[in-house]
Amino acid sequence: MSNNSALEHHEEVPTSSEPSLPRAFLVALGLEIVILFTGSALIANAKSNPVPQQQVVELNFEEPKPAPKEAAKPVPKPVVQPPQIKHVVVPHIQPPVHVAAAPAAVPPPSTPAPVVSAPVTAPVVAAPPPPPPPVASHNETAEKEAAFSAQLKAAIQAALIYPPAARMMSVHGKAQVEFEFEDGTRSQIHVIQSSGSTMLDQAAIQAASNARIPPTPEFLKGKKKTYQIWVEFNLGSTR
Repeated sequence: MSNNSALEHHEEVPTSSEPSLPRAFLVALGLEIVILFTGSALIANAKSNPVPQQQVVELNFEEPKPAPKEAAKPVPKPVVQPPQIKHVVVPHIQPPVHVAAAPAAVPPPSTPAPVVSAPVTAPVVAAPPPPPPPVASHNETAEKEAAFSAQLKAAIQAALIYPPAARMMSVHGKAQVEFEFEDGTRSQIHVIQSSGSTMLDQAAIQAASNARIPPTPEFLKGKKKTYQIWVEFNLGSTR
């Protein structure tokens, strides 16, 4: 029984050499096809994309040629001129001639000129200068100014008009006026000392403006002088 089973088992198992041959053939055939396909693809790719050729650059290292030397210019030779002979003319020198000196002339005797005496004139005596005009002394000038100031006061006082309203109210007093005087002209008349009443002060200014001024004395002509005059208001006056 055991032998029969072994035989049966041996008959059922196929041999391994028979099926391995077609498989190896197929594998080899497949590899060959892959290689052919890969080779044809590489050849087609190489034809479509050619490999660029490398350019070869040749470098020639040559030594620089020296610059050509300029030929030296010939130096011109100096022209030697023959010496010129100058003819020198020697002047003829005459010997000096000695001339005898003439005798000196003797001047005739001179006769003295007659002496004429000039007439004697009397010296001219200059006339003495005229005496200067008399100069008024300080006292005399002060007296003349005081006299003229008194004349101005009398003229202003004579031109005074007492204000009726002030007389009715028995207002009295005196005011001092000041003004500039030059050659009979009065200017800048104003009150420097009030009487205490506006009516009296205005009347004093009016009297100084309307007064008949006496003639200007000689010592005041062409001069400007300031005068201060008191104007009095008395109730017993007629004006």
